[in-house]
Amino acid sequence: MPVVGSPAPITLDAYPDGTYPARLRQVSPIAARGAFSPKVRTFAAIFDIEAQHGALAPDLSAAVDVLPEGGARAAR
Repeated sequence: MPVVGSPAPITLDAYPDGTYPARLRQVSPIAARGAFSPKVRTFAAIFDIEAQHGALAPDLSAAVDVLPEGGARAAR
């Protein structure tokens, strides 16, 4: 389970070649049911991006890779 403060690099869908450092600020304690399967649950989360950049704008979609405590990526 991700911990508040965990590193979470963000990649914007509009700019897939760039990664922006961020941290997990808040995660919902209650999951919402998924629309496609009763087995899927979604937790709303808020992240703080730690950089300022002209490419960052409201409402851009992004991929977030929440890292475990300590910041090491899991082996794939």
